[in-house]
Amino acid sequence: AVGNRRRAVVHIQRMARGRLSRCHLRRKHWVATQLQAHARRKLVQARLVRMRLCERMLLRLVRCGAAGATARRMRAAAAKIGAAARMHLHSMAVAQQAAAVLAIQKVLRGHLARRRVRWMVTSGPFGMQ
Repeated sequence: AVGNRRRAVVHIQRMARGRLSRCHLRRKHWVATQLQAHARRKLVQARLVRMRLCERMLLRLVRCGAAGATARRMRAAAAKIGAAARMHLHSMAVAQQAAAVLAIQKVLRGHLARRRVRWMVTSGPFGMQ
């Protein structure tokens, strides 16, 4: 009877120790899994931060490229407008100069014509009295 009791007590203790060790092992596995998940999350978050930084940098490059293209187009348009204005002013100056040349030629031709007529009237080869 005592031997059966002892065996029963040993069996109960063995079952309890097995259960406690399984609970302890389960808890260890759960903690290890939680630590791994935490580490993975931190790694993924760091990678996500780097990816977002790269994305922001790329978007900034795209925006700056577009702004640069717009600025280049605006500079080209301004250069064309400036060139057209300079060309217009130059053509106006040339037209003014041509008008002045024509006026001077007209005055000079009139003067030369009157002088020739006076010469023909006064001392020309056939005197036109």
